[in-house]
Amino acid sequence: MTRIGVNTWVWASPLDDEALALLAPRVRDWGFDAIELPVESPGDWDAARAAGLLERLGLAATVVLVMGPGRELVAAPPETVAATQDYLRRVVDAAAAVGSPVIAGPAYASVGRTWRIEDRAAAYAELRANLRPVAEYAAERGVTVAVEPLNRYETSLLNTVDQALEALDGLPGTGLALDVYHMNIEETDLPAAVSRAAGRIAHVQVSANDRGAPGADHLDWPAILAALAAAGYDGPLVIESFTAHNATIATAASIWRPLAPTQDAIAVDGLTFLRSLHA
Repeated sequence: MTRIGVNTWVWASPLDDEALALLAPRVRDWGFDAIELPVESPGDWDAARAAGLLERLGLAATVVLVMGPGRELVAAPPETVAATQDYLRRVVDAAAAVGSPVIAGPAYASVGRTWRIEDRAAAYAELRANLRPVAEYAAERGVTVAVEPLNRYETSLLNTVDQALEALDGLPGTGLALDVYHMNIEETDLPAAVSRAAGRIAHVQVSANDRGAPGADHLDWPAILAALAAAGYDGPLVIESFTAHNATIATAASIWRPLAPTQDAIAVDGLTFLRSLHA
């Protein structure tokens, strides 16, 4: 059976020890297999404490990186790149501590930063050069850097599966993080895009096309999941949505209205729908 997880951003931002202690038992009791932990700032939550909690609950962990303002690996001053690499290494440390096989997210530029790219091949070469030491550090600890293409309103560097495959070509220790929300905006054929990523998919995040519960939308979920299976992806499907109660994250994710009757419903309804596809 496909494993299903949920990101704590559905309820809280930034995640801390207290919030995780409250959320993790509920996530387990609802029937999720995994919980996704964002590292907005290293030290927001204690990795050793989280590892113990999740082990007691029987929950797997996945970890996502957060590219806030000033975190850049491309077209940025050397000191900014170095600080970003250091941040990503600390995310790797957190992932290794909780047993996450990946750190997933847009590990190239801050979310919301767009610029006209005249020489895309050169930009991708710069990304590979600056991401390589992080990927090597991660690989030594059994962690893959899963790089996530974002939609055109959140970045101008990597929007599609094909761009991400080109950018990461020849870079060991990396894979793709596919987010159905972004794919729905940028890919003309989602199952076909998934198929082209076969062998490189390291992580998958799911939500409705408006960031609500999977299934409450127009997406062809059976075709998407069939493409993932055919592509050999055997990791979890992680529901990612966001709370509108935190001004910073609501603005960053453009969450301007409730996406379900409750935040719990995004998780529970999404889980029920995804399980029904594997019944």
